[in-house]
Amino acid sequence: MISRRFLLPAIFLSLAAGVGCGGGTSSSNRSPANTITTSGNNVVPITVNLGPTGNYADGAFASVTLCAPGTSNCQTIDGVLVDTGSSGLRILSSLITVPLTPVNAPDGNPMVECFPFVSGYTWGAVET
Repeated sequence: MISRRFLLPAIFLSLAAGVGCGGGTSSSNRSPANTITTSGNNVVPITVNLGPTGNYADGAFASVTLCAPGTSNCQTIDGVLVDTGSSGLRILSSLITVPLTPVNAPDGNPMVECFPFVSGYTWGAVET
């Protein structure tokens, strides 16, 4: 049985530990839940929908502008999936109309990439 003499300090320590271990939050270091940033560095508008082919449930999609290196010859491609579990930018070559520059390996051969996914893989040329 706990003595009354230890009960009040035990309650106080329990409350102090809960607050000290992230049990509370402060409004000064938290953004409102509905804040949407629409411009700035590394910010792009997204759309959440079924995607360009209508078969992707609740996907986040963005428009990406590709430019031929060193020129103002650019093309905007809509409906690019924002895949937070991946890296790089993969676009079907049949959609690209601007001339991109192939990246060569140190031996001079064109560099290609095979990237595995849970549902399969993608294979293609690396270009800038």
